[in-house]
Amino acid sequence: MDLRSYITVPFKEKGRSKNGWDCWGVAYVMYKEFLNINLPLYLDDYVSTSEKDVLGILIEGQLEAMWQEVEKPAPFDIVNIRLQGRPMHIGVYIGSGRFIHALEKNGTVIERIDSIIWENRIVGYYRYVS
Repeated sequence: MDLRSYITVPFKEKGRSKNGWDCWGVAYVMYKEFLNINLPLYLDDYVSTSEKDVLGILIEGQLEAMWQEVEKPAPFDIVNIRLQGRPMHIGVYIGSGRFIHALEKNGTVIERIDSIIWENRIVGYYRYVS
């Protein structure tokens, strides 16, 4: 999977295209482009990514509804990540111990799941079943 065009995408609140995206936007575009799956947009479910409590509830609820938790991730599984003490961020597992995600200050990045930054923040891995 060629992700070179992904890592140049800047962070954009509620973005759902390669012009800019938030963490769900990365998953939305990847599922559409690589798997031909249209995930929900969730554009009306939050005002901004600064609403940490709302995002946490939304992510937890949607992962339980449309996804199955798995022990070992496979490409395209969702990585549920704890920030500021609560699961409220996601990335997409891309294989070889790496995931891609978008952060407000960093834009889109690929990182290792066993990195000291992320190893204790990863809550779980979820596979799309809906």
